[in-house]
Amino acid sequence: MRMRMRKNSWAQSVAGFALGLGVGVALGVLFAPMSGEDMRDYVRGTAEDAIDEATSQARRFTRRAKSAASEVIDDTVRDAIGAVDRVAEHLTDAADATAKAYEKARKASA
Repeated sequence: MRMRMRKNSWAQSVAGFALGLGVGVALGVLFAPMSGEDMRDYVRGTAEDAIDEATSQARRFTRRAKSAASEVIDDTVRDAIGAVDRVAEHLTDAADATAKAYEKARKASA
C-alpha cells in the first residue's frame, strides 16, 4: 500500500507540475505585452540606446578630463615660469650684492 501511495503521489506531482506549467504558459501568452519579435526589437533598441548613452557620457567625460588636464598644465607652466622669474630675480640681486661687496672690498684694500 505504501508503494501505491508513492506512485499516486508521484503521478499527482507530475500532473500538478504539468497543470501549473500549462496555466503559466497560458497566462503568459494572454498577458504578454508584446510578441516575441516586438520584445526582441524592444530589447535591442533599449540596449542600443544604453550603448549610445554610455558612449555619449564617455565622450563628455573625456572632454572634461582633457579640459581639466589642460588647465592643470597651464597652471603648472604659469607657476613654473613665475618660479623661474623669482629665482632669476634672486640671482640678479645676489650678483648685484656680490659686485657691490667686491667693489667695496677693492676700494678698502686700495
